[in-house]
Formats: sequence, C-alpha cells, structure tokens
Amino acid sequence: MLDGIDYKKLFEERRKTLETLSNEKDNVLDATIIEFDKDGRGEYAFLKVKNRKMLLFFPDFSAYGWNELDNKKQLHKLNGKKIKVFLDLFLIVEKDMRLSSLPLKKIQYKKVGAEYTINGKLQEKIPNIDNKFVVNCGIPIYITVPEKMKLKIGDWIQAEGRLDAYLAK
Repeated sequence: MLDGIDYKKLFEERRKTLETLSNEKDNVLDATIIEFDKDGRGEYAFLKVKNRKMLLFFPDFSAYGWNELDNKKQLHKLNGKKIKVFLDLFLIVEKDMRLSSLPLKKIQYKKVGAEYTINGKLQEKIPNIDNKFVVNCGIPIYITVPEKMKLKIGDWIQAEGRLDAYLAK
C-alpha cells in the first residue's frame, strides 16, 4: 500500500474487468501500431486511432491473458498491423477528475508518457463493474469514477491520467 492506495487490489480489479470491456463491441476501436517508444520497451506505442496519432500505454496484461514477457513479444509482432483495442483512462490520483463546466469533447496529450486530459460526457455505465463508465470525448474511453463523486450518465467531466490501451479479442 502506497499513499493509502492498495495498488495490488486496484490492479486485480482492473484485470478482472478486461474480459467484460473487451466484449463491449461499441467501444472497441480499430487501430494500427505505428511505432514503439524510443526505448523499445514495448509498454508504450504510437497508435493510429480514428486518424489520430496517440502515444498509449500497454499494461503488462491484456484480454488475452499474456504475462509481461509475452505481452511485449506479442505487441512487437503486431507492429504495423491493424488491431482492435479499447482505451481506459487510469486515474493516477482521484482528485484528477472533476465535473466540467463546459460541454466539450476533447483529448489533449500532456507530453508526459501517455498522460492525457480528457473532457467528455459520461454516456454509458458498464453493467456489473463498479463505477465503470464510458466517456464520450470524440472516441469512447473507459474510466472508473471514484465512488465519492456520485456522478451519473449525462454529466460532463474533465479527467487527467494515463491512457491505457488493451488488445480486444
């Protein structure tokens, strides 16, 4: 536990949601891996998603259940190929989400790793997954809303975090 956050529990919950999210076909996007980060680690890759070049983070697990080493090997095999992904904004700090006063759909790269600021409308609650919503900010992005915020479908939000990409089945 670090800073009062049980990261092991947090990551376990995220892992359990992958199968469900992968099956939400309306929120799965066509993408192409353009290139990997300059360090060649394989965790970060530039993808072309809806005519937009985006730097995204690939966590060490996917809906396919690959382990860390397999994940990197499999991702490198997909370089230049069309793939199916879903995106999930990982809030590093809960306070990085707030109600937005403007009805604006936007994704802005923060020039740090795969960190983005998104503005959008909560358009869908994912059944059977606590506090998981889809934000419509030009492309569908999953986000876990902190319980204490009491947000609902139709609310406009602004959030900052790492944008994770997961391979969909």
